[in-house]
Amino acid sequence: MVANKSADCDYQIVIDQLEAWGIIGVNDWEKQTKQKILISLSMSIDQKAALQSDQIDDTVNYKAVVDSIQSWINSQSFNLLERLGQSIIDQLVAAYQPTTLCISLTKSASIAYVKSYGVKLTYRQSSDG
Repeated sequence: MVANKSADCDYQIVIDQLEAWGIIGVNDWEKQTKQKILISLSMSIDQKAALQSDQIDDTVNYKAVVDSIQSWINSQSFNLLERLGQSIIDQLVAAYQPTTLCISLTKSASIAYVKSYGVKLTYRQSSDG
C-alpha cells in the first residue's frame, strides 16, 4: 500500500499571462492611453480541503482572481509597475492568505531596441503569521 503524500506537497495556483489594460507609466503619453499589461502569478495556498472535497468553494477560483485583477487595473492608474505589482499582492494576500506569492508584470517597452520590460515581486508570509 502506498501512503498518501499529498500533505507534503506545496500546491500552487498558477495564472499565466493574464492580459489587462490600464494606465501605467511616467511619461505624459503613457498617462493618456491604456496599455496592455501581462501578469503571471503563482500562489502557494493550503489545498487540503479542496483535495478532499473536489469542490471549487474549497480552493481559489481562477476566474475570480482574473476578474479582480482586471477590474483593479482598469479602475486605477500607476506610475510604476512595481507599485502596481505590490497593490495586486496586497489584494491577493488579503483575499487568499498565500504562504508565498510570486508575480511578474510586463508591458511593451517605450525604450528603443527593447520589446518589453517588467518586474518580478515575491511575497513570503512571515513566520509571525
